[in-house]
Amino acid sequence: MADGGRSGAHPVTGLPDRARIAWIAETGFPVHGTPVLADDTLLAGDSIGRVHAFDAATGERRWRSPDEDHTPGPGYDVFTTAVDVWRDQVVVGVCDGTGYFDGLADAGYDGEELDDGEVGILDLRSGALLRKVGRGGYPAVVGDTLLLIGLNSGVRALSLPDLTPLWWNKKAEGCVQTAPATGPDGLLCLSCGWEGNRTHGGILALDLRTGKRRFRYSPQEESYGDNPPHATVAEGLIWKPVHRSTDQIVGLDPLTRKPRWRHRVRPGSPSGSVAVADGRVYFATHGDEPAVHAVDIETREEVWTRPLPAAGVGTPVFAEGVVYTATSKGTVLALDAATGEPRWSLDTGLDIDVKEPNDEALYEETASAVLPTDGTLYVRTATGVVALR
Repeated sequence: MADGGRSGAHPVTGLPDRARIAWIAETGFPVHGTPVLADDTLLAGDSIGRVHAFDAATGERRWRSPDEDHTPGPGYDVFTTAVDVWRDQVVVGVCDGTGYFDGLADAGYDGEELDDGEVGILDLRSGALLRKVGRGGYPAVVGDTLLLIGLNSGVRALSLPDLTPLWWNKKAEGCVQTAPATGPDGLLCLSCGWEGNRTHGGILALDLRTGKRRFRYSPQEESYGDNPPHATVAEGLIWKPVHRSTDQIVGLDPLTRKPRWRHRVRPGSPSGSVAVADGRVYFATHGDEPAVHAVDIETREEVWTRPLPAAGVGTPVFAEGVVYTATSKGTVLALDAATGEPRWSLDTGLDIDVKEPNDEALYEETASAVLPTDGTLYVRTATGVVALR
């Protein structure tokens, strides 16, 4: 994870002035996770459990794992295919437990152990499977530590590259299947799903070094419904939208564990999480009038609001004074972070798929659609990835 705090602020140039479609890479099925850039390779996981590697400059396919064509029937199970990178290795988590990496079930793991999916490590250059990781979970790389966030089996930490177990917090259940945010002094912030009589939303803070619980923040009467957002650590606070009757965004003090900052969202409700940069909080809202908003952290006043032509997808991102977002209809927008005025917008002609609401969506985030880099934006779509330059 390059942005450990998940602030949404990327130290790259992006595309501040104009954009055109440079290439389109097909996966055949929706890409639900934000693409990952590893050196000159772009990685994307599709909704049937495959990982695709493309040349980041040209969009040419380098490999696909597993390298087989598969056409599931109507109503097929939609996978959460999570991808992260450590050096020259690709960590892949397929969160559905279906035997994606051959041999796990044969090795004696029972159904409960496979509940949290399966994790494998691939070679970045070839896509070859290097090894399998016992049990599963949503993978996230933090330095030389591999975190596996299980819905039912808690959170585990393994050292890289040898996968030596470091700790296992079995009580950390019900966490959202998304990368956590990290902060000073080993702070590890996980977002919790909301499900009646089981999990109650909020934030679970662990110690990255030991796995021990530091605190849990659970707003009263919180109810996300589907696709809860990740936590963000930035500007000395822990940020998170709180979906309840007041629809607030809160900033928690990591020492007092209480909200030190609040902003009531109107109109609409927060969609995704927040990006925090240059003393402002940026977020999208959904409802009858979808929009992107900017709020000044010091004054807590809304600086600008920019309507969107359709529902926004995931959390906006920030790079060098520009806020980028995309809509479900495939329009990508670049907004001036200071004023909210459009720098440019481009209709890719490609829809961006959002998972249909279901029981699993209680623990799955809608990922950001846009990955900004130096001179290129990569945008996930319902059929692959499009690169803008």
